Amino acid sequence: MSLLKFRSRLRTVKSLNSIFAALQVVTVVRTKKVREQYRGLERYLGPMRGVLRGQAAGDRGPAGPKVLVVITSNRGLCGNFNKAAVGAAEKFLKDHDAKLAVLGRTGIDLCGRRGLRPALTESAAVEKPVFRSAARLFDRIRALGGEVYVAYNSFKSTVIQEPKVVPLDDLGVGAGTNEFLLEPAELPAALKYHYLEIRFYYLVLESQMGELGARLMVLKGAVDSSDEMAHDLRLAINKARQANITRELLEIVSAAEAVSGGSEE
Repeated sequence: MSLLKFRSRLRTVKSLNSIFAALQVVTVVRTKKVREQYRGLERYLGPMRGVLRGQAAGDRGPAGPKVLVVITSNRGLCGNFNKAAVGAAEKFLKDHDAKLAVLGRTGIDLCGRRGLRPALTESAAVEKPVFRSAARLFDRIRALGGEVYVAYNSFKSTVIQEPKVVPLDDLGVGAGTNEFLLEPAELPAALKYHYLEIRFYYLVLESQMGELGARLMVLKGAVDSSDEMAHDLRLAINKARQANITRELLEIVSAAEAVSGGSEE
């Protein structure tokens, strides 16, 4: 390869490296914001869960087929993140009769390629989610009827995201004791519905933390690989430059010897 091609490739690699590094910074900032929201919801859900346990313990949702919500991402550059969530959903669907709701453009495309036909699809709710949009989406999911389950990638750490399927209602059947008297009589049902809205939003945020963690690892690998490629290209450029200098010196020496040989004659 010529020296010009080596230099052109090095410029391309350095440009990609800058893009990957910028995306890495943006991902770190977004992860910090989502994590703060997630921890705030944890503190909010804890006391509410304690109040609701023991209230209408056997109520697991409307009767009928189950509803499985699959949470994926709208964007790529996150490794096996989306395939893992859809794979967990496929295993669940083999054993249960459930309507399917898919969140995220990537998951919608994957389900279409695998022959799964969702009853509900949504992409906007997983792109920088806020509670208002999550609550509206939860109303649509609840309207499908049946107990709601969620297939998503549980956030363990930046490196580890565990695909799982969990019931949205995690209060348990017969769990806890009725330590609180809630009045009026409509309050427990309204409070539980609000709890399920918040928990749904909580799982969407947890999935997004997993997505950002997976993307951060992919971008880190891309930055490291581009750094290594740039290093190898610089070595190749130096070798090509030295080869050019050596060749030019040999040509000068050969020319000088030819001139000196001709003058002696």
